[in-house]
Amino acid sequence: MQRVILRAVALSVLAIGCRRSTPAPAVAAAVEEAAPAQAAPTLAVLIVVDQLPVRLLDTPRARYSAGLAKLTGPDAADDHAHYAHAITYTCPGHATISTGAAPSVNGIVSNDWWVPGDPGKDVYCGDPAFLRVPTLADRVMGAGGQVAAVSLKDRAAMMLGGPHANLVSWYDARLPGFTGPLEGAVDVTGWFREWTALYPEDYARWVGPDDSPIEHDPGIGTTFPHAPPVAKNFLVTPFAGDALVDAALAAVDRLGLGQQPGRHDLLAVSFSETDYVGHTFTAESWEAMDNMVRLDASLGRLLDGLGSRVGQDAFSVVLTSDHGSFVARDAVRIPQGAVERAADDALAAHGVAGKAHFEAPSLWLPRDTPAEAALAAAAAVSQVPGIAGAWAWRVEAPEGPHAEAVRLSLDEERSGDIYVLRGEHALFDYPGSEGQGTSHGTPFAEDTEVPLLAWGAGVHPERGVTYDVRQVAPTVAALLGLPGPDAATLPPAEGIVGR
Repeated sequence: MQRVILRAVALSVLAIGCRRSTPAPAVAAAVEEAAPAQAAPTLAVLIVVDQLPVRLLDTPRARYSAGLAKLTGPDAADDHAHYAHAITYTCPGHATISTGAAPSVNGIVSNDWWVPGDPGKDVYCGDPAFLRVPTLADRVMGAGGQVAAVSLKDRAAMMLGGPHANLVSWYDARLPGFTGPLEGAVDVTGWFREWTALYPEDYARWVGPDDSPIEHDPGIGTTFPHAPPVAKNFLVTPFAGDALVDAALAAVDRLGLGQQPGRHDLLAVSFSETDYVGHTFTAESWEAMDNMVRLDASLGRLLDGLGSRVGQDAFSVVLTSDHGSFVARDAVRIPQGAVERAADDALAAHGVAGKAHFEAPSLWLPRDTPAEAALAAAAAVSQVPGIAGAWAWRVEAPEGPHAEAVRLSLDEERSGDIYVLRGEHALFDYPGSEGQGTSHGTPFAEDTEVPLLAWGAGVHPERGVTYDVRQVAPTVAALLGLPGPDAATLPPAEGIVGR
């Protein structure tokens, strides 16, 4: 069976998941009716905290006194959100937040994917043109609003801003500073500071000693106090979040966001330092605890800055995360190359020449791989210690408890021939950091359960409800009195917008 036949089979397997759906009448009506009765705020602020598992938000709560205190206080909605898809990485997460659609619809199936050919090429997700559907930013701009998207990561800013935002900017270590419209607007070097622990006794009580064999040294040490960073490792410190606040407020000033009567604008901000701290030191470290306490202060400064510019009663804030992370202690480590070796051995046993190519979570097989060889390769990969499952989905539909999450992660054009699912307590090892750090990227709760917080104009206080992350964009749109993005088929979070 030729590869073209496998692709034809896949079309029928994924027909429902990859089709751009039109909301059912009842859902469409719910979206249209979601606008609050009171006047919509002039500014909606969508905040993404990269790699924020629920446990990381909750552990230092006693020390919040500024932004996170407001966002979890009695006047806020303090809820959770769940990712229905399996590929819990940065780019798919931000794309889902901004479009209200899963990767199978928005097309962002990973941070990187492979395009087979002679030679093949690796494709990085950091181009908003890769989005297959419109974003929340498109909805706001279509209604006459202005949009700014600012992040420490390029792909986060691009996915939140989409292809048409008025201002998109991110941190570039080569400057060092923020790119494009904000170049020169922020002196990031003023934030290259020694990093000390604010509440060491609390951290010791919460997570144990200030060091662990699984912590990786990014060039500033693994114990407090940490040496001042340089441009290339600045993002592994909480002060990067302070620089991001400076950039976000500069963007507000540049576009006059929230300050034009009758105009409803969007500011999207993604704090990436939590992801770098988490990957390097893990979420169960003093660094992660201190970073959250300092993030609370950074968010407080952002909210105060917005209040002074827009008015305290004229803006709404919604905060969530693109994914969580594993508890890395006692994790099974999957050696680099283990997946490819298992697949290659199975392919060779079936007489298939060539090698498989792996860009997690996808494995691409050589051209013209027969169906039986593809199934054998998937079976072999599933036996690798630390792998929970592998599906040659172009031949047979995924089965088991995570089948739907996998299906929502697949794009017929961009996904590989085999979807590889890492186990619940397993991590891929990478050169130079073997046995260290942590990661994410699975449908298990530690990766898929994230906070959903809201505060400000039009927000109704609520506690303890779990929504689908695909409801975030419709919720932000509803606060502005707008329907959700075109591909968002789920309604706004009723408890947050008060419907």
